[in-house]
Amino acid sequence: MDADSRDLLLTAAEIAVAFMGFASLVGVFLARNRGGLPPRIRAAMQSLIDYGLLALLACAVPLVLQVFDPARPHWDLASGIVLALGVLYGLVAHHFYREALAEVLRTGSFLLWLLFIGDFVAYASLGVNATGWPGDRSAAVYFCASVVWFLFGSAISFRGIMVLAWSDDG
Repeated sequence: MDADSRDLLLTAAEIAVAFMGFASLVGVFLARNRGGLPPRIRAAMQSLIDYGLLALLACAVPLVLQVFDPARPHWDLASGIVLALGVLYGLVAHHFYREALAEVLRTGSFLLWLLFIGDFVAYASLGVNATGWPGDRSAAVYFCASVVWFLFGSAISFRGIMVLAWSDDG
């Protein structure tokens, strides 16, 4: 793995952690002011944390694999691991937060559909990478695009938290 890829992954991980940290502070202050978080804000917070953790994991996996075998980048193995962790995490998160997610799905929005479509493309990209078909350079591009998508999902979720926080029906 070259230095540019390593720097990109580390920067993306830092951005993911910053989004999650700032959103956590907003959530704490909102909960104190409102006596608890309404379901829509809880769902937006969970979405931000989901995307942030996926971005963080997606950044960490190739770096950890590089430590064990520095001979080549292993984008295919990293993609398979991130895909499996993402699906597993999604199933677990859906189980624990299904009421809040159902509330958000009832309202529906363009951004929500954009997130669903983008998730499908990101996971499909990781699935293709896991087969090893694209080759190392293309796989690196697809992998980094998936990481960027997870960060974009965090940004959309953060925007949702801000909009809901200052609306009357939150």
